[in-house]
Amino acid sequence: MLYESITVWQAGKFLLKLHSGLFDSDAEVRTFTAQPLHLSRNLNLLILTSAKSGETLETIDDPRVVVLKLKETAIGKTPVVITDYDEVSIPIRAFSLHRDLKAFKHVGSSLMPATDLRIDPLCKSITPAM
Repeated sequence: MLYESITVWQAGKFLLKLHSGLFDSDAEVRTFTAQPLHLSRNLNLLILTSAKSGETLETIDDPRVVVLKLKETAIGKTPVVITDYDEVSIPIRAFSLHRDLKAFKHVGSSLMPATDLRIDPLCKSITPAM
C-alpha cells in the first residue's frame, strides 16, 4: 500500500492542506513530516523544502492543495477548530492577491492511504485524486 503525507500550513486567516509524496510505509511518511519543513510560492507552484538543507523536496500544484479560510464569525475566537474554516477556491497563482497568503507556518502533519490515484496518461506523474 502507498501512503501520502498531508501537511497543514497556516497563513494568517487561511489554512492550506497539502497532499504530497507517495511513500511505501507510514513510517516513511512520519520521517518525512518530522523534519523541519519550509513552504514558499513560485508563480503557480508551491515549493516544499527542507528547512535544514534547503533541498527541494517537492513542487506542489493546484490539484494537491486545499485552501481553507477562517469564517468571519470565528475571527477572534479561541481556540479555533477546523469547523471554523470554509473551503475556498483560490488557485496558487492568485495567492499574491491575498496579503495573508505570502508566508506559511507548518502547523501539523498526517498521513493517509493513497488508494485513489489519478495516473497521467503519459506516465509523467501520479497525483492523489481529490
